[in-house]
Amino acid sequence: MSPRIFTEITPPPGSDGGLANALVGSTLMSLLGVLIGPRSASAAGTYLAEFAERRPVWRESVRFVNDILLSAPSIVLGLFVYRSTCARSGISPAWPGPSRWADRAPVVVRTTDETLRLVPNMMRRPPCRSAYRAGK
Repeated sequence: MSPRIFTEITPPPGSDGGLANALVGSTLMSLLGVLIGPRSASAAGTYLAEFAERRPVWRESVRFVNDILLSAPSIVLGLFVYRSTCARSGISPAWPGPSRWADRAPVVVRTTDETLRLVPNMMRRPPCRSAYRAGK
């Protein structure tokens, strides 16, 4: 195995070549999923823990769908994203990024939601407001 395998593109079958395009594609796919997924998923988890108290039906529906996505195999999520993006807009090399997001997002939503619900209500309030009320 030589260093050429990392720098040359994949050749036609039967020829010598490398894996550069596969490595770049995998890196871009993972990078796109990592850039999109945690931000939106942590926002959803924060919403569930902090603001969804007023809408119990919505909160439980979102948690139920998140639990279903959490238990779905990644191949099923990948096929769903492929059918919903590539089948409508033609073949796109960017479809694996959203499928990586769909694979990681339920874990981040659940972790954020559960972690924030562990914080007592008294500690969720701003310090100045708590100090103001304690001084009265």
